[in-house]
Amino acid sequence: MSGKNNIDLDINYTDPPGGLIDIDILGTDLYTIFYSLFFILISVFFIFKMSQRKIINFERSIAIFSYHSVFSALFIFLLMTKLVNDLDSYFQIGIFFPDFGYEDNYNFRQWGILTISHFYRIFHLYFQLDFLAINLLFACIGSFVLIFFDKIISSNLNLNNTKKKSLNYFFYFLVFFPSFSIWTSYLGKDILTILILLFIAHIILNEKKIVLKFSLIAPLIFLISLIRPHFAFFVLVSLFIYFFFKVINKNVYRYTIILSFLIISVILGSSLIGDKIESFNIFKIMTSFFEGAEIQRRNYVSPSEWDNISSNIFKLYFSFLFTPIFAFGSIKDIFLSVENFILIIIMAKLILNVDLRKFREINETKFFLTFFIVSSFILAMFTYQSGVYWRMKWLILPYFFIGMSLIQKNTLINVKE
Repeated sequence: MSGKNNIDLDINYTDPPGGLIDIDILGTDLYTIFYSLFFILISVFFIFKMSQRKIINFERSIAIFSYHSVFSALFIFLLMTKLVNDLDSYFQIGIFFPDFGYEDNYNFRQWGILTISHFYRIFHLYFQLDFLAINLLFACIGSFVLIFFDKIISSNLNLNNTKKKSLNYFFYFLVFFPSFSIWTSYLGKDILTILILLFIAHIILNEKKIVLKFSLIAPLIFLISLIRPHFAFFVLVSLFIYFFFKVINKNVYRYTIILSFLIISVILGSSLIGDKIESFNIFKIMTSFFEGAEIQRRNYVSPSEWDNISSNIFKLYFSFLFTPIFAFGSIKDIFLSVENFILIIIMAKLILNVDLRKFREINETKFFLTFFIVSSFILAMFTYQSGVYWRMKWLILPYFFIGMSLIQKNTLINVKE
């Protein structure tokens, strides 16, 4: 089934992100209201049924769903009325472009655009959902993403059975970070990325047989490669390091193999970002990596600001995780500054509360923390814009929190039982 045949592609072509061709395609009619109520009611029904089976806690899940729904509605409203964004173009590409051929104009790095466009195409042409209804559907899915993330954290810490209320409330706060709700509020690469990563986390934590574990994760790596290919690379690196810790007992062999594997990963990773491998000298490859990262960072600023681009690795990394902070130029900056300040405190407390014995013994946490360290470092080197920082770090922070929840001491703060 093709898109609207009366659309002249030469006249109406949009180069993402390019804004809307026709404001009427957004949708605000009675069907939108009907679908919105249906999606909300069916979500509450699923929450009720899962709580009956003791999978999730009903009151806790309803609170998360309600909180997330408020942020989702607000953010989707802003997307539709105040912001020109790539979601508009994804929607239009899926509707207006023909069934075959248009993907020839895209390369490996643009697979995510095609994937999201096809999602919009399927829901609009085959289920008659408009832009607003599609995003409201995925906002409901995003609520379940938060509910199951919260479930993973509480299960790791056994929060339901602990009397240590300070620890309980501290981890209960994680799921209520506003940015986490924002980036799971609509159909986009972000929510699908987090959703797949949580499926992988569930398999890592619950499947005992290593062969079956890798077999179940393999198709998920393929799926995430269709959305964000570099994230598939991060997962593969983390999986192999986890595998070495799992099957090799002697540290001397374990760390020798891991070091060799990391060198190979740097070589392969450099080829994925477009570098020509002319030498297997690791120092030349690393130099080429950082030079490529600096060129990429320049894409986020005007040429007049190139001399101001930082090359300090530690500054870039801190900026990626916590920018903006103590910025008061706009409501957005104030909001993010407060959130980032709280994030610094929480991450510091979790790190200071690590049980080193658990860290040595629990190999699963090495998977999550390897993913977080590798992905955050590479993303910090290759991005240089606060909006990108804001979105990207919330794709990888869930793995940091999951990994840290596995290796916390019995009490977070020195509280008497």
